[in-house]
Amino acid sequence: MAARVLVIDDNLDLASNLADILEGARELEVSVTCAPEGQSGVLAAGREGFDVAIVDVKLPDATGVDLIRPLRAASPLGEIILITGFATVDTAISARSIRPSPPCAPGRSPSCSSRSGPKS
Repeated sequence: MAARVLVIDDNLDLASNLADILEGARELEVSVTCAPEGQSGVLAAGREGFDVAIVDVKLPDATGVDLIRPLRAASPLGEIILITGFATVDTAISARSIRPSPPCAPGRSPSCSSRSGPKS
């Protein structure tokens, strides 16, 4: 099964280049979905889920930091990578302060019950 990558970036050239690179890598089996703003990215995450989301920090309708929680809710086991051309210490601190709950901890994530694998 192909890994699902979600790219949320209003720089369409950058998003397209990331998609081309990831989908063109012979050693990877990847399906990339691109969204130009936060709202459409969260909607895509809710529809399709993701294994990895690459999210711009500065978007027209949100910040990448603001999207961490709704993206986590849409795909609790997905990884989120924030990218930016406008890095600040405050943004880095804000992003680090949002910590996910451990995957599949008892009583934490209802999606864990649907995962296959050893039961704890």
